[in-house]
Amino acid sequence: MPLQVSGVPAGITMLSRAFNDTSHSYAAYTNMVTAAGSYGITHFALLYGEGYTGMTETQLSTLLLRNMGLLPNAGLQTVLTDYLVSVGKANVGIVALQLGQILSWLEGATGDLAIYGAAAAMWNLEVDTSHAYTSNPANQGLTQSPGWSVGTGVTLSLTNGEDALEGTIYGDVFLAATPGMLGSFDVVNGGGSGSDWTNADALKALLGGGESVVPILKNVENVFITRGMHPISAPTDPPASSSCGGRLQRAPRPSLACTWRPRWASRTPLPAAH
Repeated sequence: MPLQVSGVPAGITMLSRAFNDTSHSYAAYTNMVTAAGSYGITHFALLYGEGYTGMTETQLSTLLLRNMGLLPNAGLQTVLTDYLVSVGKANVGIVALQLGQILSWLEGATGDLAIYGAAAAMWNLEVDTSHAYTSNPANQGLTQSPGWSVGTGVTLSLTNGEDALEGTIYGDVFLAATPGMLGSFDVVNGGGSGSDWTNADALKALLGGGESVVPILKNVENVFITRGMHPISAPTDPPASSSCGGRLQRAPRPSLACTWRPRWASRTPLPAAH
């Protein structure tokens, strides 16, 4: 049966199935619908694919074709791999959306394209079924959302004790306003996916001279360190060449800052600036 869902809901569902082969919770789905309505589905797809650019073009080709029911097909896999190399894997989200739409149109195809008819019919059924599930308010399903910034984050303050703070799926600020508030036993989790720069979380901490701490940071994209009364600045967006690997690097004096996209919990030394 031809695809029953269309527009932004269809695009979001196709992206979820193509990359993850899963259905989001109703809360995550409605959040993404709002975001895609604001950004446009093409830009939304671009952002959605950002979390997968660490994979090779061959791995991405295999992932997408497998989740769309198009494997085994060595020839198609090679073509898609070469296409991703040509357009750049940074655009894999847009490619996935386009591929999902093209496959949907091939249900009932004739001639040379008839070989994709069965896969297209299954894909349309999968997208419709997934959409019916994820758009149901009673569905709690998967609760993790890519964290599109269509809401307002919060500001959470650390204390002089041991803190375990967790933010929202939006852009949050974790504040250690005086020396001693950020300690080695603190755990700060930004929430969200840690991969969406439109929803960047920030840790802003004031350290004493010579103070060095190693808190656990998860999904915190920006770290701002200040010593005394002299603020340390960091760029709003990461430079193209930025690669910190989850550890702060020294920038040209007088600043000490780093922006990165951590995926796992890490012990991150945070020395005070000199």
